[in-house]
Order: sequence, then C-alpha cells, then structure tokens
Amino acid sequence: MSSEIPATEHLDAFSLGGRYLCVSTPDLVEAQATIGRIYRPFRWKTPYSLRPAMAPISLHHAPLGDVSLSTISYGRAVEIQPEADEGAMIVLATLEGCVEVVSGAQQTRCTAGGFAVISSPQTTKFIYGETCRVLKVGLDKRRAEALCWRFLGGSRKKRLDFDLAMTDPVLRQRWVAFVRLLVQMAHTGFDNRRDVPMATSLQEMLLASLLLGQPNAHSDELGASGSKTLLSRQLRRAVDFIENHADEAITASRIAQESGCSERSLWRGFASSMNTTPMRYLRDLRLRRVRTELLNSDRQRETVIAVASRWGFAHMGEFGRHYRTLFGESPTQTRGSSRVPT
Repeated sequence: MSSEIPATEHLDAFSLGGRYLCVSTPDLVEAQATIGRIYRPFRWKTPYSLRPAMAPISLHHAPLGDVSLSTISYGRAVEIQPEADEGAMIVLATLEGCVEVVSGAQQTRCTAGGFAVISSPQTTKFIYGETCRVLKVGLDKRRAEALCWRFLGGSRKKRLDFDLAMTDPVLRQRWVAFVRLLVQMAHTGFDNRRDVPMATSLQEMLLASLLLGQPNAHSDELGASGSKTLLSRQLRRAVDFIENHADEAITASRIAQESGCSERSLWRGFASSMNTTPMRYLRDLRLRRVRTELLNSDRQRETVIAVASRWGFAHMGEFGRHYRTLFGESPTQTRGSSRVPT
C-alpha cells in the first residue's frame, strides 16, 4: 500500500544548531560509523555514485532522556536500509526535499511537511532525494506498548504497529507543536538530572497522541465508546484531584486511578470536554498558582525561581515560555506589576 503526504506544514525553521552536530563530511563511508552508532548499523547504496554530492552528509543529534531529536541530510540521492530494532520507533518529518519510506508492505512518499511513523520491526528502507533533509523523533516502542496496554486495561491481543503514513491534519499540527517543544528543550541545554521528568511526561503525551490519533493495530479497541467514555463525575474527580495535588509529582496513570477510569478514557475525556490533556491541564494550573503567588505582596522576597520550583517547574526556560504564552507577559513583569501602588 502506497500513499503520498502533501506538504501542509513547513518545518524548515527547525534546526538543532552546532551544539548537536555529530558529523559533517562528504564521505558516506566515513559518516556511516557515526550514524550507525547513534541509530542502527545500516547498508546503503546510491545510483549516482559518480556524481558529486550536493552537500556534505550532516547529522545533528540531541538525546533528551528517552526521547531523541535528530536532523539528517545526505546531500545526494541515496538508499539507506538500517538493521531492524524491535525496541525503537521513529516519527520522521521531511524538512526539505523528498524521502520515500518502505516498511514491510507499506510505502509512503513524504515531501516537505510530510510525516511518517516507523514502528514495525520489519526491514525499512529510506530512499532520500538529493536535496532531502529530515527530522527524526526517536521514541521507545516499549513505552508505547506499555501505555497502550494500560489504555486497554492490561489486555494484549496483538503486536502494536502503526500505519506508516501520518495523514490526519490535526495530529500533524499537534506533532509540529510537540517538535517545537523538543527543539526548545534542546536549545536551552538538556540536563539529565533536571529535565528527564519533563522529557518523560512529553514522551507520554507524544505516545498518547499517536495511540489515539494514528491508525494502529489496536485502533478499534482504543476508539471504543459507550461504557468506556469518561463520565462527567469522573472528569470532575480528575479535575478535583489535579487541583488538590498540583504541588505533587503526579502522573496521568494516578489521575486515572483516583478518578475511577482508564487512562484512555481520561485522555479522551479531557480532549473532548476541555480541549486539552490531563498533563497540560496540570501544567497550566501550576502556572496559574505561580502567578497568584507572584502577585501576592506577602511573597515579594521570594525569587521567581523559588516560586516556580515549588510548583514543579525545574526548567526555567520552558517555564518562562509557557508562562508568557498563557498570560502574555513574563513572570518578572507579573512580579513588577504587583508592586505598583493602587
């Protein structure tokens, strides 16, 4: 089965910068060792071996806990066939040019702005055009499977594989937003001790969006409604639990447990009733609690960092961006406005 993804989202602005440059060379053999070490060993062939390369082979790679972010270009038309890896999955976005992806019986052609989900342990081939540059989000497939089994109440009937072509426009828009967050996290410098919990939460959001939005082997069960739909009282319990425990390190699975529903119902309920996710609702609630304290004249001696840290924000760059997005001003501006006499 073959499909072509139209270029609807242009991602050419996504760049990891020199900090994450792993290799830049015109020699494919020289680059093969580095690329194979970061991903998987691979075989390659090019039909234009006598033609000069358009540009050097370039790989940028940012490990972000269990998630990785990479951009790669080969500067020539080349076919890459990596070794299969049952524990890994990749969401690929084409930044420039065109790449054909062949995985088992599925095949898709991604032009700029197109996405593909590589999740099958079957042999996969990537056929890159001369000017192609792609961005890859590397995920742990075992975490995707574990989340799927939790959504399904622990039952596992068949292997979790996704359709190769990502065609749903809403899901693609969400992935653009997710990728922006990953790029921002990389640009501010990823700290394993400080940022792993944030990366883990983001990966859960990424995987949940795939499970509920990208066709896969369990889509019929994951999309089931009826008695498994989140009831209003369960949603109220979930919201109450989040509001009463926002200063704690809570997870989506605990929220679901406390509200008496499955994680799948929890995610779907927040999406359909509140147009958000449980973890984003928690984050925005924490931001509002921070704002309340910054406006409190009794807490003027506390630094913004101290207030934000008390509400679970370990990464100040990410905190500042989310705060400005939600309130239209920086935390410092909020603190300053609280000192204006009335």
